[in-house]
Amino acid sequence: MELLAPAGSYEALIAAVQSGADAVYMGFGAFNARRGAKNFTDEEFASAVDYCHLRGVRVFLTLNTLLTDRELDKAADTLRKASAMGVDAVLVQDWGLLTLARETVPDLVILDVMLPDEDGYQILGRLRETAATRTVPVIMVTAKTSEIDVVKGLDHGADDYLCKPFGIMEFISRVKAVLRRASTAPASTTTLRFGDITLDDVARTVTVDGEPVELTFKEYSLLHFFLEHPEEVLARERIMKAVWDTDDLLESRTIDMHVRTLRQKLGHAGDAICTVRKVGYKLSAKGTEAGEDA
Repeated sequence: MELLAPAGSYEALIAAVQSGADAVYMGFGAFNARRGAKNFTDEEFASAVDYCHLRGVRVFLTLNTLLTDRELDKAADTLRKASAMGVDAVLVQDWGLLTLARETVPDLVILDVMLPDEDGYQILGRLRETAATRTVPVIMVTAKTSEIDVVKGLDHGADDYLCKPFGIMEFISRVKAVLRRASTAPASTTTLRFGDITLDDVARTVTVDGEPVELTFKEYSLLHFFLEHPEEVLARERIMKAVWDTDDLLESRTIDMHVRTLRQKLGHAGDAICTVRKVGYKLSAKGTEAGEDA
C-alpha cells in the first residue's frame, strides 16, 4: 500500500513528505478543482517537484476540471510545463484532457531515420533540446544497418536502434524494454558540481568556470555519469551499461573516443577525468595519478 497525500501549499507539501507520503498531488495554473484557491506558481511548483524527487517522493499534477474547446491550447501548454518540471503523473477528470496529455507528452517515440522532408536525426535533436520531450524514450528504426549508423543514432540520444526488417515480436519486446527502463529510472539531482564543472539537469547545460560548454547528447550523459560517481573507479563494463545500455565491450573504444573529446571540451577541468589502466575511468580532484594514463 502507498500513501498519496494532498499538498495545497508548500507547507502542506513539506508536512506530507516528512510524514512519510509516497506521493503527493497538487495543482498550478487554472485547470484544477482548486482554481479559486491560491495555487502554486510555476516557480514554486518546479521547486516543489525538486524537493519531492530528492526525497524519493512522486508528484502528481491535478488537472481535474472539464475543459472548453477554447482552453485546449492553454491546457496543452500546462502539460508541457509539467512534463519539463518532471511531474510523474497527471490526475484528470476530462477524457478529452487525457487524450490531449497523451498527444502532447507521449510515452514513447518511434522514429524512422529516412523521412521525406528531413532525417530522423534532426527530429531527434529537437526532441532532446525541447524540455517537454527531453526525457521521452526514442526508438529509431531504419534500413541503415552499419555500425556507424547505429552509433550515430545512439550518440544523438536514441534509447534503442532497430534495423529493418524486424519481426513484430522483437519490436514489441524492444518497446516494452525501453518503457520499463524509463519507468524505473531514478530521479536525479538537478544540479551536479565537481571542481569548476557545473551540470544543470533542468536547463541541460554544462559550464566550466561559468562559461558554457557545448556537448553532444552522449558526451552529456557520460559527464553526468562521472559527476554522479566522483572519486569512484568506474569499470568500462559499468560505463557501457549506464551510458550506452550495452554489455558489449567490443564497442568499448567508443568510450575512449568520447572521453577524449569530453576532456578537450572541458579544457583544464577535463584533467579530472583519469584513465585507470586496464579498468576504466575515474573523476578525481587529484587529476592524473601514478599508475594511471591521461
